[in-house]
Amino acid sequence: MPPKANICLPDGTKIELDGTLDELQKLTEHLHSRGAGAQPLKQPAYTPPPAGRPADQAEGGGGDEEPDVARIVAIIRDCDEAEVIERKVLDKRDVLNRVLLCLWIVNKYVSPTMGLTSGDVARITDQLGIKVAISHASTTLSDRAKSFVTGDSVRKQGGAVHYRLNRRGVQHFDTVLAE
Repeated sequence: MPPKANICLPDGTKIELDGTLDELQKLTEHLHSRGAGAQPLKQPAYTPPPAGRPADQAEGGGGDEEPDVARIVAIIRDCDEAEVIERKVLDKRDVLNRVLLCLWIVNKYVSPTMGLTSGDVARITDQLGIKVAISHASTTLSDRAKSFVTGDSVRKQGGAVHYRLNRRGVQHFDTVLAE
């Protein structure tokens, strides 16, 4: 098995390289000389969980994994609150509650440390048949939902921000379902 190197660039880009020791050394020196400031990753690259073991019980269980959109949609359709969600969120035209629904389900049933991007929200709502466009999800998350969510970075053009519900967001959405 050839040697591997994991490099994290200052902008958060993670690179996994395979090659000989000389090739890896030359590439890392090249990155440093160009001012990229690449730093080795502190933890190993993601490896899928062993067969027969649910992904949410794998090591880490947290914010860096990609959301399983099909699983999130299935949870929304089959959870204990499914009928209330359908009546009070899916059948209404309020984009804010549709966006918060995706974050609330992930917080409650998947992992409270997992964040969703506006693209993730668009894919989830599309599969639910109530599509919220990426641009609308992004605008809602940065405007109307800003007091209910926490982002992992500052919003900037072309950069993905992973949003999670904060305590106030959980309380708000619980109230929406209880009304």
